[in-house]
Parts: sequence; structure tokens; C-alpha cells
Amino acid sequence: MGCFVYCFLGTSKDITLGPTAIMSLMTADFAHTPVKDDATYAILLTLVGGLIQLAMGLFKLGFLVNFISFPVINGFTSAAAITIAVSQIKNLLGLKGVRRDFIYCVYDTARKVPETKVWDLVMGLICMAILIILKQVKELKFRDNGSPSTKVKVARKVLWLVGTARNALIVIVAGGVTAALITVDIKVLSITGHLKPGLPEFKAPSFTLFIPDQNATLDASTVFSEIGSGFAIIPLIGLLETIAIGKAFARQNDYRIDANQELVAIGAANILSSFVSSYPVTGSFSRTAVNSQSGVRTPAAGIWTGALVLLALGVLTPLFYYIPDAALAAVIITAVLQMVDYQIVRTLWKIKNIKQ
Repeated sequence: MGCFVYCFLGTSKDITLGPTAIMSLMTADFAHTPVKDDATYAILLTLVGGLIQLAMGLFKLGFLVNFISFPVINGFTSAAAITIAVSQIKNLLGLKGVRRDFIYCVYDTARKVPETKVWDLVMGLICMAILIILKQVKELKFRDNGSPSTKVKVARKVLWLVGTARNALIVIVAGGVTAALITVDIKVLSITGHLKPGLPEFKAPSFTLFIPDQNATLDASTVFSEIGSGFAIIPLIGLLETIAIGKAFARQNDYRIDANQELVAIGAANILSSFVSSYPVTGSFSRTAVNSQSGVRTPAAGIWTGALVLLALGVLTPLFYYIPDAALAAVIITAVLQMVDYQIVRTLWKIKNIKQ
């Protein structure tokens, strides 16, 4: 839904809206319900967060992002990346029963290391190694004395495409390997399992939550109090991610974005997305980079992205059953660790020493 809305309201030709690692982590923290696998809190967070973002855009509050310093944004991004990576180690090792909170996650993971499933670990490490290699392939720079031939250009384009689509390729290949093993009755890998197929129903978000085990219903005030500060933090994260990405690619491709209009766009996208059971969306670093490198010219590229997502939901969902947890963990870990800025620590340390 976000892809379709942004193409009409957004001001960046490159930005693609969707779920991101940081937003997923924050949503998981604030939208954890007493009912297993229930998305009521996440959907409500999407609606209210979108309303706040839309209001901020209409009241021209986009300038507020200028008062948030670079070290603060950088520190938040790096900390979130480390937290996400640590939370995925359990899937890389094939561990079960690891708690979600960071401290408990570290403790449980360390305590359960002897229970590591060797095949999950092997799959994860192989996927990580291939992802790192493919990333280097994508960044290869070629030196030509003259004009390269058509075959050379095509070969380089293929290498770039493989490197750019490395995450999807790894997941597809790992899923194929797992499916092949299962067909010969070799079940040594932890897999994603069954996912509900089909497109989501268009309906208004619920403001209450029914708990079957207790035969009780939480009213709206209780639900809002449990989500609490998430209603303020989630819209702010969405604003920061979208504006940061938008400004970076606008500077790179020589155009300007309107912070207020971006708030209106992501606010409207989240509001409408809540009616199709979505959790909060914002600008995605990786997908925006792919868009930019692919040479898109207008935000209408989001229409193609949304159409492919709908196709996957409607037709390809049964194939997700075979995706190994370790492969997904490898993709997430290698992606988020690139968000950690190691150089900023040295820079800030030098500044601190100069002031002294």
C-alpha cells in the first residue's frame, strides 16, 4: 500500500516505502501483545503513527528534523543495528526458547550455545560468506583503456545485478536447497514454516484486543496505555529514516525534497496501510539504493514494486515455507552491520580531545 500512496504524494524519485530493520525492531518492542502472533497493536500503531505524521506535515513541522544532531541519529542507527544483529544470532545457531529483550537475549543465547544446530550454523555461515563476496562483486571498479565491447558491458551488468539482488538470490537458493533436502527426507534445517497465503482483507483497525485464554477483552484505553511511548517514537523514527534517506539520494542525484510533503506522504501511506493489516512503514535504505542504481526517474516506480509484492502474496507464499531461518538471519545480520558507523567513534573522540 505504501508504494502506491507514495508515488502520488512523495517528492523523492528514489525512495521506496516499506518495512525496515529498525522499524521492525521498534514495532516488535512496542506492539508485543498477550496473544501469540496477534498484530492488533502493530496495526493500531500504524494508524495512530500515520495520523501523527500526517498532522506534522500539515502543520509544517518538517523543520524539526534539523534540530536532531548527526551524532544522535548515527548513534541511534548503530545501536539499533547491533541490537537487530544480536537478536538474529539465535536463528543463525538454530536455538529455541530465547527471550526477546536485548539483555535476556544475550544471556539466553550464550547459555544455549551448546545446543547449537550444526547444519543451521553451516547454512548461516555459508550464506554470510557468499553475501559478503557478492557485495564486493557489486562494488568492483573496472579500468578500461578503450571502449569495452558489448559482451563485456553485458557481463558487467550481470555482475552488478547479481550483487545488487544478492539478498533475494541467497534466500531463493537456500530455500531451493532446503526443499531438495526435505524431498529426500533430510530435515536438518530450521525453516520458516507455513505462512498464511493470500491478500489481506481491507478493514478498519481494531482498538480492542480479545484474549482467548482469559476470555477477556482489553478496551481501547488499556491497549493505548500498553503501547505507550511507541505512539511518539515510531512516527519520529519514520520521519528520521525517510528524511535522512531522501536527503542523501537527493544530494547524490541533484534534486530537492520537501520535508513537510514527505511527512504527508508517509503519514497517508501508514494510515491507508493500517486498513490492510500492515505494520508501520518508512523509507528503506536498501530498496531506495536499488531504485537509484536502477535509474528510476519518477516515484511511479513504486507501482511496479507494489505490484510485485501483491503477486508474491497471492501466488508465491507457499514457497516461503522452505526458507531456512539461518539464511534469513544471515541476510539480516550482514545488512544491518553495514549500518554501524565505526568511524564516527574515532571522529567524536578526536573532537573531544581537541576541546580538552
